[in-house]
Amino acid sequence: MIEKNKIPKIIHYCWFGGKEIPDKLKMIMSTWKILENSGYELKCWNESNCSFDENEFVRRAYMEKRWGYLGDYYRAKALYEYGGIYLDTDVFIHDKFDDLLKLPAFIGFSSDCLIGTAIIGAEKGSSFMKGIMNMYDNDAFATEKSYLGECSVENIYSGENWVPSNEPWTWYMLSNIKGFKLNNRVQSFDEVVVFSKKYFELGNPFGHYYCRHDNTNLWREQALNVHPVVKFKRWLEKNPFFWMMIRRCKSKYIQRKSSLYKYRTM
Repeated sequence: MIEKNKIPKIIHYCWFGGKEIPDKLKMIMSTWKILENSGYELKCWNESNCSFDENEFVRRAYMEKRWGYLGDYYRAKALYEYGGIYLDTDVFIHDKFDDLLKLPAFIGFSSDCLIGTAIIGAEKGSSFMKGIMNMYDNDAFATEKSYLGECSVENIYSGENWVPSNEPWTWYMLSNIKGFKLNNRVQSFDEVVVFSKKYFELGNPFGHYYCRHDNTNLWREQALNVHPVVKFKRWLEKNPFFWMMIRRCKSKYIQRKSSLYKYRTM
């Protein structure tokens, strides 16, 4: 008997704030045609279909116009309610996800000590996504110690220095998925399969991979008058091999600055 897919062919992405998607991101998203031509449906989450009243984290992010952080919650909600695959808008698609659709959920490392949240797949009603939603619903602004461990929620979501979703999602997995290790290796659990960073985040110049995450910081490029740097980055985007090599070096630098670096298990 042929096993049915658990994950539907729906690609979710978020775009909040009302501005037009920049040309650079449109160029990256044009690679998603690989998926659309294979029967994947695209669904955008924005002001027209989000209430921004689910919890204190969402309400505060909306009030402070932290558009990227709204997606931290809504990617989990979209996958829990509909199932499918979430993509950040700066993800280059290299291959279809068809052979992953039979999994209950999948996610990948972004470095040796951090989970990546730019590419996530899950079946409808995923217990993994429900746990992530509960983290935001119950703990995002709690003062008592939560199951995020020593990475206190006060440090993650307070003042001006909100951190990206990678750290709280990683802490959630360390605290709630028995046997999960920070080792950048493929790990399979009942609720989710974790892949190494070469499959979703960095790409693999010497073998198969599904996509690569550009990790675009458009606001920095626009704020700084660094045209030679911007041009060099655009050249790299046209040369995936060099792009992957530099992203690997950058990944190693970033992971050493993370509070989770000491929890690596290589």
